[in-house]
Amino acid sequence: MAAQCRQIFLQEHPDLEFTFSNYPIPKLNEVLGEVTTYLLWTVWLGAWFGKGLCERFNYPVPALLESIQDKKMLVCLGAWFLAGVVTQNLRSTGALEIYYNSMPIFSKLEQGRIPNVGELTETLNLLIKQSRGAAASA
Repeated sequence: MAAQCRQIFLQEHPDLEFTFSNYPIPKLNEVLGEVTTYLLWTVWLGAWFGKGLCERFNYPVPALLESIQDKKMLVCLGAWFLAGVVTQNLRSTGALEIYYNSMPIFSKLEQGRIPNVGELTETLNLLIKQSRGAAASA
């Protein structure tokens, strides 16, 4: 969406500069994403090395580790997929914040919807005319 808007705006206003950045995610979501990654590595390491470590240290092999020995790859791929989905959802903000000269043009977080290109073009053209008119009269 952002790249499409940039192309449309640059056709009418080639002197505009566009900057794209990630909207900051809440700290709790960041921490939960890291915990999910650590859990993924724990599952992987347990699937591949858990039984051997238990036997090496004369510890009884838990039934869970015993049951996954013949399906290690399936367990690891399933854990990787699940961790990826969870982490992606935790790190997604759903933000689309559009500014012109530090003035907000559109906020998906406030309005709860994606803007259409027509309304963005109309608003941006109006702001550009106002700012160039103010600069010309100054």
